[in-house]
Amino acid sequence: MAEAGVQKPLMLKIAPDLDQDGLIAALDTAQAEGCSGIIIANTTISRPEGLHHPSQHETGGLSGRPLFDLSNRMLHQAALHLAAEKKPLPIIAVGGVASAKDALIKLRLGASLVQIYTSLALQGPLLPQRILSDLADEFSKAGTTVASGLGKPVKTFDQAFR
Repeated sequence: MAEAGVQKPLMLKIAPDLDQDGLIAALDTAQAEGCSGIIIANTTISRPEGLHHPSQHETGGLSGRPLFDLSNRMLHQAALHLAAEKKPLPIIAVGGVASAKDALIKLRLGASLVQIYTSLALQGPLLPQRILSDLADEFSKAGTTVASGLGKPVKTFDQAFR
């Protein structure tokens, strides 16, 4: 496309099943090759311990709430790695977001944007407005704005849940 004079943003979506070395390699390659951002995380083929879900014994990609913790841990690792770069890539956080609290955790872990998908299908079309309204309330109480922390990860994982 570049030869034709057309440039479109390209985001790399990373599966949460990568180990630490695989994640860092994917992030470094995305930066080196000019990706516009990162999406963390795709569906997982793993089944988290303690999962009690109708699909717990099925094969294939698992999305939604069971992915929340796994995607959060990967998001934080990626955000810390990218924050050390001179020109960090924005991160779109995906995986188990069903409320403003969930979205806020993703933002605190280093996301620039938050995507909802499974919860939208389960909770209906009013979910985005409810999340945005509740987020506005949270930021108002804190005396800050959502923009003040975008892409800036908390130092430790547990800080995102306070």
